[in-house]
Amino acid sequence: MSTVPSPPPPGRSGQMPPAGLFGAAFAEDPHGLYARLRAEWGPIAPVRVAPGVRAWLVLGYQEVLAVTRDVELFSSDARHWHATTTGWLPRDSPLLPMLGWRPALTRQDGPAHLRLRQAVFDALRRIDQQRLRRVTARDADALIDGWLRDGKADLIGRFARPLSALTFTRLLGMPDRDGERLHSLAGTVVDSAPGALAADQEIRASLLRLVAARRAAPAEDIPSWLLNGRTGLSEAELVHQLAALVLNGLESTTNLIGNTLAYVLARPHLLADLAAGRSTVSDILDLALWAEPPLHNAGARWATSDVTFAGQWIQTGDMLVLALAGANADPAVHHGADPRTPTASRAHLAWGAGPHACPARDPALLVAESAIERLLQRVPALTLAVDATTLAWRPSPWTRALTTLPVHFPPAPRPEPDPDVTPPPARGTQDAPRKPRATNWAWWNLDV
Repeated sequence: MSTVPSPPPPGRSGQMPPAGLFGAAFAEDPHGLYARLRAEWGPIAPVRVAPGVRAWLVLGYQEVLAVTRDVELFSSDARHWHATTTGWLPRDSPLLPMLGWRPALTRQDGPAHLRLRQAVFDALRRIDQQRLRRVTARDADALIDGWLRDGKADLIGRFARPLSALTFTRLLGMPDRDGERLHSLAGTVVDSAPGALAADQEIRASLLRLVAARRAAPAEDIPSWLLNGRTGLSEAELVHQLAALVLNGLESTTNLIGNTLAYVLARPHLLADLAAGRSTVSDILDLALWAEPPLHNAGARWATSDVTFAGQWIQTGDMLVLALAGANADPAVHHGADPRTPTASRAHLAWGAGPHACPARDPALLVAESAIERLLQRVPALTLAVDATTLAWRPSPWTRALTTLPVHFPPAPRPEPDPDVTPPPARGTQDAPRKPRATNWAWWNLDV
């Protein structure tokens, strides 16, 4: 692989691309930026992913498919990135936890990737889907009980975020109390925010301790399944597969729940369709995954040789960012229909495509669907407390995440629990909100 003295800037006449995938302006209207770039450049456009850090943003639906499927020309291995091979990118860049090389399935190609992906698939397949659905519904009930009488709530801070944290700590075999810290660290990393390197190191250190504990005392959880898998992962590989699941799964599950709720609450006719049985929560999830996928931009792929692609000259080592939300809005995909009102199909790119498509799609969808169904059953009269256009989003190049989702609803006492989902409260505790019970490491040890 050849290197260059400094990273060649994507764009005309070597000028710095003006568009940046960061900051408050981008967070407020990423879709507007994608549309402007498409109008000016077509299916691939020069951007910055941080001040001074250049990349190509792949906006075309077919072009995203082409990049994800051609791992020989567009590698997931960050060691091809000229910004790191030349030393141009500082070693303390907050981009590195998301974009730098690591021995994880997200940053490998070929046989190495297949081996790691198989190990993760084998572990995820051992999750008891029905039990996960029941545990999610029970935890959703416990969280709802905490604010049902208030008549208002923040569905990010008091529902989507703690629910996802509980789910992941249990699947990882970690104590419930560690969930919020893990979520906070993951958010810092996926936002490429100051402190991302330290957050990534803390995540890996906690996972290293977890792996050591599971070597000594295996349990029924993902770390133990990876340890005892047939692929024989090294300690570093074990930690980095778990880190990849945390970074890609924890935030995405929270944002899948939050973004879907924001989408449906801003469109009362969708709530009416749900109530009338004309659609399902699964349908609504797909609509939201077209419009606001939890991962707007997937980083990244690197060109392994010079090539003309989608009308642009791509040089060896150039980074290509996959605009999943931008590609979902590609007019060519919608055949003249308004891309802002997609149909409930599963042809969206929210989960990626090709060999590196998200391996945890099914568990994430199951958790989100169970959580949203339970919420809408328990609190059917939810309304946004602010105009949908004023909702605040985190300024991340990669994830699409609400800071809050304030809602109103008629205050109500906690209804009698569904015996198929949660056990009845003990005598004398009918008025006390249920709390998620602490786990004894394995999540399915819960009495559900």
